[in-house]
Amino acid sequence: MADFTFEFEPLQLEIDDDYIEAQLLQLGSRSITTIDTIMRNTPRTGRRYGNHVSSSPGNPPAIDTGRLRQSVGFDAAPREVEVGAGVSYAGYVQDGTSRMAARPFLDVGIDRTVREWPEFMSDFIRAED
Repeated sequence: MADFTFEFEPLQLEIDDDYIEAQLLQLGSRSITTIDTIMRNTPRTGRRYGNHVSSSPGNPPAIDTGRLRQSVGFDAAPREVEVGAGVSYAGYVQDGTSRMAARPFLDVGIDRTVREWPEFMSDFIRAED
């Protein structure tokens, strides 16, 4: 049996922290815009509660007072961005309860934003010669 030896030169990668931070800020901002658009365009095909007509289960929530939509925001830290909603009932709307089906809006908006930006991650890293 023959022995083989392979030698590889290490690949040097340079990570531009300022560029990453700028891209994460754009990702957070774009996610907020996408979530806002999704909520504004949700069809009101669910039940009627007084003057409010809800969205159908599984669709993003229909806007009633606008508090949920207006509470959506993001925090960017080094190498991460967190998108969320600041009202106490946001988790119940997003994930549903035993009495109400989920009306996901955060996951849907973030997923759509990331899908629309396929080169997002590859732009962060440049190979160094």
